Amino acid sequence: MNAGGVLVALPRLAEYDEGGHPYETLPGAGMGELFGISLDDSWVGREAMVPLPGHDDAAKIFVEMWQPGAKLPPEKEAEILSFDLSYSYGGQPVKLISQAHQAVKAVADGTKVLARHEDNVPALTYRRTGKGAAIFLNVFRGWPDLLHVPTDERDVAFARVLRVFAEYAGVAPDAWFETLDSNGQLAPALATFRYTGPRAS
Repeated sequence: MNAGGVLVALPRLAEYDEGGHPYETLPGAGMGELFGISLDDSWVGREAMVPLPGHDDAAKIFVEMWQPGAKLPPEKEAEILSFDLSYSYGGQPVKLISQAHQAVKAVADGTKVLARHEDNVPALTYRRTGKGAAIFLNVFRGWPDLLHVPTDERDVAFARVLRVFAEYAGVAPDAWFETLDSNGQLAPALATFRYTGPRAS
């Protein structure tokens, strides 16, 4: 990260040491200082949409964070962490749904909250470290609601968010697969799948 790398983490970050013993403070192993957050081991079991900043919102947040009162210089465009979750059924955006999130006790100075859950708990934090950044996505994705559905809108939204992180870090793959129909809208029903049961496929 000091050289420009990006580290992204999800909940349940550094809770136990190599011997399986819980750290006294969470996250442990220096991760709390690295991400600039203090976590609680409790969960907020609430399923809700997580509003992430689009490009215009992110540009505004960026200026407010790093250059209050100034306009965004063109050379800073690449430093904006924004999310495009557009096009789904009927052209509506796909929604990033969190099935639960981890309680956050404190956010350190220098750590920016880019998005919050409905209960005001940070959903996305960003901390500059050297030339790079440490990003914490406080979103939990559990099992799909229906086992016979190979993918759904929530999976697509979560995958697109991870794709943004990969692009931001400069490590996104050239190819990216989604199940879309001819109009470019999410079409999970077109995906093929196989269910393997106790006795047969």
